[in-house]
Amino acid sequence: MTEIGPDPNRPDPIADQPRVCFLKNLIKSPKIIVGDYSYYDDPIAPENFEKNVLYHYGNEGLIIGRFCAIPWWGIGKLTRLRAL
Repeated sequence: MTEIGPDPNRPDPIADQPRVCFLKNLIKSPKIIVGDYSYYDDPIAPENFEKNVLYHYGNEGLIIGRFCAIPWWGIGKLTRLRAL
């Protein structure tokens, strides 16, 4: 079976667009769970997504679905979610 679309195991879903990256390949924290095809668009440093996620207190964490697109200006809204 031939796959169509970008490989979720590669950090860059769009060739020649370093500002867009699949988050799953960048996240190290066990408190952040990211779906295969969720991506982040940041014109400065998309690899710093995890540093921009704030307000992890106690057992709280963040779950990002399988097909989510997060713009650089939307990260503040995302940190208000209480997922775990």
